[in-house]
Amino acid sequence: MNSVGIITIHDIYNYGSILQAYATQKVITELGYRAEIIDYKYPNPFHGRQPSLKNKIFSKTNALLKDLLPEKKYTTYVNRYKSFTKKHYKLSENSYPSVQSLMDNPPEYDIYLAGSDQIWRPKFIKGDPCFFLDFVKERKKIAYASSFGCTSIPHEYKAKYARYLKTFSAIGVRELPGIEIIKELTEKEAQLVLDPTLLLTDQQWTEVMEPSSNNKPYILCYGNTTPDKYMEKLALHIQKQTGLKIIRVNGKFYDYFNDKMEYVLDAGPAEWLGLFSNASIILGQSFHATAFAVNFKKPVVPILRGDENHDSRQKHLLNLLKLQHRAVNVGDEFPKVDANLFNVDYNNPTEILKIERMKSINFLKEALKMQSIKF
Repeated sequence: MNSVGIITIHDIYNYGSILQAYATQKVITELGYRAEIIDYKYPNPFHGRQPSLKNKIFSKTNALLKDLLPEKKYTTYVNRYKSFTKKHYKLSENSYPSVQSLMDNPPEYDIYLAGSDQIWRPKFIKGDPCFFLDFVKERKKIAYASSFGCTSIPHEYKAKYARYLKTFSAIGVRELPGIEIIKELTEKEAQLVLDPTLLLTDQQWTEVMEPSSNNKPYILCYGNTTPDKYMEKLALHIQKQTGLKIIRVNGKFYDYFNDKMEYVLDAGPAEWLGLFSNASIILGQSFHATAFAVNFKKPVVPILRGDENHDSRQKHLLNLLKLQHRAVNVGDEFPKVDANLFNVDYNNPTEILKIERMKSINFLKEALKMQSIKF
């Protein structure tokens, strides 16, 4: 059985990152390979993303205050993340806290895979060679659903990106701009594929979720808030006309005392899935909120911020599934609260998703197979 080493963003407090890493490993395992996630830590000093002293103090204070709340919200949140990854990840034997540690002592696999998540985003990754598998000298590298998280590469990174990308045997990206970037930098033809979370069916996700204990219908909000709190205001607008309770995932310690909506401060990845599976309607201000909403066939209102680097992922998915009419932009007049808001015909989108899922899995299958033949 050939082994596959996966490098991705897998060890941060972000639901999408954790779940895409799990899905990538699971699909590769189901294709008959021994898959491991290379335990490369991000962020590390290479990325220069050290919070300011002010932010460190605020973050620590927020965590301490959350632990004064019932059930020690912050500790519960952290432990639930750890529990999920311990149960569902298969990690490399060694952990790599820096670029140099991985370059000096790389793990041995038959095949190496980079993806998915925004592992090639210049703003955050800073051209990190590890996410381009530069520690692998032989040509046995493939990429699946790797994302640039932007529509163009800054000039200072172009030569480096071109050199790295030319070493891949097969490249799958999850957004249309990624195909254009690959073509511009390498003249290679990249394949458009689904985010790994969409390779698993809703039934497969229910097998790893923690069912929600909320028995009453609710509006679920997820994604970083905007200065005008458009998503929260939209939720209150829908609540006013429907009477539905509002559940907002994540927040600061003081949000626990909000009397207009319930802030869930301690959901791990399994609990997050349960909240999505049980929601009556989902307001999603993130790609993975939209992805899981459509996978669970839930009424969804994707919220776009007007930033193409942020919005392109949601737009592509919605266009692909013919659901672009569901989206609103921050600042738009609120959509009409009627039957059309809650009744989504998922027959056609589900069939499209099924076809795209098969195409994406076949791409991955063939890319891995071609590498396997070399051994």
